[in-house]
Amino acid sequence: TAELVERRLLPNAIVLTQMSVNTTRILGPAMAGALIGIKTVGTHGVYIITTALCALSIYWTTKLPKIPPRPAAVAQRPLSSFTDGVQHVRARPRLAALVIVANSIAIIGLPYVAFLPSISKDIFDRGSGGFGLLSTCSAVAALAMSFWIAGRVRTHEIWFTQALCGATFAAGLLVLAVAPTFAWAIVAIFVLGASSSGFQVSNNTLITT
Repeated sequence: TAELVERRLLPNAIVLTQMSVNTTRILGPAMAGALIGIKTVGTHGVYIITTALCALSIYWTTKLPKIPPRPAAVAQRPLSSFTDGVQHVRARPRLAALVIVANSIAIIGLPYVAFLPSISKDIFDRGSGGFGLLSTCSAVAALAMSFWIAGRVRTHEIWFTQALCGATFAAGLLVLAVAPTFAWAIVAIFVLGASSSGFQVSNNTLITT
């Protein structure tokens, strides 16, 4: 992304990428569920459509501008490129802090998504319908946050937004952990969806720029 887009437009490109991901999280499962309910399509038809869409995305990827790689990138091997990246980050404390925080949240916090089916089925006895509702609420909140943060990625507020979203994400995890009812779990999921999206957008913007 950083090599395809001008530096001044880079924050907007990052937000646009996040928006596309969150939109897919909402529309994809909804469309798949509707198509599975049609007898002439069914589950096998949905997989065929998915395969066709993947092929279409590969086709469009080939239409991206054919920008030649940087000379240094061509000459480097993967290991030496990785080593250069580590050295680059270590020499810049603020960048190192952003990378460490991003990886910490990704490793420790984001795996909560894997527990949602169990939370819905085993704790609140809501089954697959409850899991679908939790996933949809998370995606809708994430998309709404992407729109809200879009106008703030080029301002000095981005550092505050990043820290606030990270702290809110931690609070959302705590609320989800002690949620006494399914309604409270929904509230926690809204908070988690919005704050995780806000953190990812703001942190990726800061790292890349």
